[in-house]
Amino acid sequence: MNPVIELSNVSWMPPAPSTHERARSLEKIIFRYGAPKPGELVEISGASNTGKSLLLLELIAHIILPTNCGGTGQEVVLIDCENSYDSSLMLDVMEKGIQKDAEPEVAATLDVQQLKRIQEEALQRLHRFACHTLEIYDFCLRALKYRLFIRHPSIRYVLVDSIASFYWTTTKCYKKRALLMERCETLRRMAQLYKRVIVYTKPSSFGLAEFKKTIQPQPTSAEDRITQTFATTTQHITGGKTPGIIDVAYRIELSAIDPPPGAENDIVGNPQWFNASITARGKNQFRQYYLIYDLGFDWISEVE
Repeated sequence: MNPVIELSNVSWMPPAPSTHERARSLEKIIFRYGAPKPGELVEISGASNTGKSLLLLELIAHIILPTNCGGTGQEVVLIDCENSYDSSLMLDVMEKGIQKDAEPEVAATLDVQQLKRIQEEALQRLHRFACHTLEIYDFCLRALKYRLFIRHPSIRYVLVDSIASFYWTTTKCYKKRALLMERCETLRRMAQLYKRVIVYTKPSSFGLAEFKKTIQPQPTSAEDRITQTFATTTQHITGGKTPGIIDVAYRIELSAIDPPPGAENDIVGNPQWFNASITARGKNQFRQYYLIYDLGFDWISEVE
């Protein structure tokens, strides 16, 4: 007989049976087609207040919490360029994860002191860099390569919030976009060279690494045909990838939406609904609904 665990002061009430259900494991939610591999990038984009930085906290909690509390027990680096890291919220997100995913033998004896001990030990696996200028950001990247990766070889994930920070320090628009492309390329090279997973955020207005294909007009002259032949040959050599496009393992686009049909009967109150449109490895697309509460994300997935 499975033990019954009673929790107090829980703000969420499970919804009644319907066309929606609560999603649980973070990896199963956003990395449905397999966790990112060392050397790959993950992009999180969205407008302001859609939860980009909060999703990074959810990832951090999942990475640094021990395996008996639903985490991976690994080290992670956070490069915080937005001053968005909230230590109190980080503890809340970790507490939610522990209470939800702890193994029965841990949950059965969980008290305030044990919860605090688990959180403190897990936070020792978080390496945070606060970057206030572009120069400090560049210095942090060098510190990762020449010091931190050597001293802490168990680091698997590097999170950057956000690659669009400090773009205003350049004066011309084309330089701003070039700066963003250069940062993505730098992160890609670092991920592949040092075999780490790098996750970065960006505002949705910066349309980098798009998978959309443009329709090319039919050539009307010999010169156009030669140009198109050269482009086709180049794509063949590069494996079908357009030069200058950053390849990512997962693209997660966050946005605010109206409640899905029937959802009003499942959720207490009238919270703002959000949608995560996820593209996995450039071909598999799916979506996840979520709400944002004081303790972080509440993921809600459609029942197929």
